[in-house]
Amino acid sequence: MADQRHKLHSGEGHLGSNLAIFAVCLVILLAGFYVLNFVTFQTPWPFIACILLVGLAYFIPKQILGRSDSHGE
Repeated sequence: MADQRHKLHSGEGHLGSNLAIFAVCLVILLAGFYVLNFVTFQTPWPFIACILLVGLAYFIPKQILGRSDSHGE
């Protein structure tokens, strides 16, 4: 018979995938910070890349992966 315990949160029992997603998002966040090393105040691309990468690192877990409770909607 299957284990009938109630899960406390949606990510419980998925340690491997949780760690992999955390690592990917951390790498994206750190890449956004690393891009700021190329700032010369004459080109806007380091600032734009930083905002996009940091935003992506926040958007992936918050909006894409964090919607497991509203799957049927």
